Amino acid sequence: MDNQSPLNNRVDEILNSFEGMQSASASPHLYTRIRAALTEEDSLWVRLGRFLSTPAVALMVSLLLILINVWFILLSPAANADQKNEQLSDIAAEYHLNSSNLADQSNTLP
Repeated sequence: MDNQSPLNNRVDEILNSFEGMQSASASPHLYTRIRAALTEEDSLWVRLGRFLSTPAVALMVSLLLILINVWFILLSPAANADQKNEQLSDIAAEYHLNSSNLADQSNTLP
């Protein structure tokens, strides 16, 4: 009985500590705010943003942009290389710079 007496006293103390407590109460306008948020219609931009921010759409748009960039990178050098070679040939011809003349000039002794 002596072992249960301190235990019973402790249980009584815990139960008595709840006597002065009051139940929690919500804000008076909480229900109306919740109803307004639930019934509020989303605008076109909100729905579009929500759709575009889904992982599947964001991933597909990212992959599409990467593929477009790779496509332009792969096609661009072939078209520009011929034009750049032609420009360099014109400059070399204008200043009489051909490979044989440059080799002769670098091997001259003082």
